[in-house]
Amino acid sequence: MKPPAPRRPRQSPCGTPPPTCHGSESSCTSAGTGATLVALVDDYIARVRPRHAAGRKFDRSHKDLATAISFAALALTPELSRHAHQRRIPGHALAAADRRLQRARLGNCIRFSDLHAAVKRVGDAIDGLGELWTYDTALRIGNWLEREPDMVYLHSGTRVGARNLGLDHHAASIALEALPAELQQLSPAECEDFLCIYKDRLQATARPPTVR
Repeated sequence: MKPPAPRRPRQSPCGTPPPTCHGSESSCTSAGTGATLVALVDDYIARVRPRHAAGRKFDRSHKDLATAISFAALALTPELSRHAHQRRIPGHALAAADRRLQRARLGNCIRFSDLHAAVKRVGDAIDGLGELWTYDTALRIGNWLEREPDMVYLHSGTRVGARNLGLDHHAASIALEALPAELQQLSPAECEDFLCIYKDRLQATARPPTVR
């Protein structure tokens, strides 16, 4: 499947923005800059969760696993444009990843962690891909396979959010139970989305970092 030329993305660099978002991430929500963590979570649930669910529904709508893999590996949206997260990755790298993933027997993965590891092996072998591509691709394929994360996976954007909350941002993933109680009403995948979208506004709500 040949990827089309990417169109100018309208999405926020982290996840899908709220319906009224027309500016930067810091201006994309109704909660103010000094909002509490409770207010930010409420804002996410009201404005972002519906679009997060719509993306999951789209991923599950593909007729077969091969199609689901191609849409994920090539970072294609329902409009067949390139997702904002992967807009700078060379098309030939995405196409090579698609070919390798088609042969990777991803349907045999029992847990999301297995799926993520399999996708990571492909991503690590191709120049131009990275941990964000790995997570996004595994998540979208996992949606079709009904394999959901049971940990909050960290990458460039979410590491900033985790750091601003005083969490271990050097880890590959964080248990949901390690996050502030306010975030534990979200799923691990939603927490990843939340940490990235609201990363620049979490510092004001952060608890003191754990002393080791």
